[in-house]
Amino acid sequence: MAGQPTILLPPQPPLRLADILRVTTPHGVALAAAQDLPEAQALAARLMAHKVAELDVYLRVQAVQPAAVMIAKEEGRITAVTAMLFLRPAAVDQFAQDAFEALDPANDLLTVEGESPAAVYSWGVAAATKSGGAAVLGSGVAIREELFPHITALTRAVTGAGRHVALTRYGYRPLRRDDDDLLVAEFPPAVATEQAA
Repeated sequence: MAGQPTILLPPQPPLRLADILRVTTPHGVALAAAQDLPEAQALAARLMAHKVAELDVYLRVQAVQPAAVMIAKEEGRITAVTAMLFLRPAAVDQFAQDAFEALDPANDLLTVEGESPAAVYSWGVAAATKSGGAAVLGSGVAIREELFPHITALTRAVTGAGRHVALTRYGYRPLRRDDDDLLVAEFPPAVATEQAA
């Protein structure tokens, strides 16, 4: 039996909502308010042509991580949504075992305000317009480059296009085998701590 994949988990600074807002607001994204979530969910489901988390899950996760779902609007309508989860080590372990339940992540797997995350999970990105896409992608890059430059990113590719973009533009690699839908992107500092996730 093959061993569990190794995922690099360098130390990270604490998660702070104020820092996330400071680096994302200039890109034109905002926290998704409760009243925004149905429209954001519908947009993501339509564009991704895949099941997305239920509204009650979004609300529960946002109670732990208010910036888990962010949106871009044009003329009062949501044109893009991005969702990310900052994870504790136990969630990374589950991800490596293909046991992480992204559609309904347990609260105890999520990093809380002031705690240092082990990794970030790209929960979803969808954009109906070019400017909306630029806003949510720019905000994601700002979070990684300005706040967490060495954080390991995890995702499950649910569309062929999403997988292609993750592999060719964002530095992801398949976790276990070439055709794996579990993807990881590592941005280690010169010396990183390895953890068999």
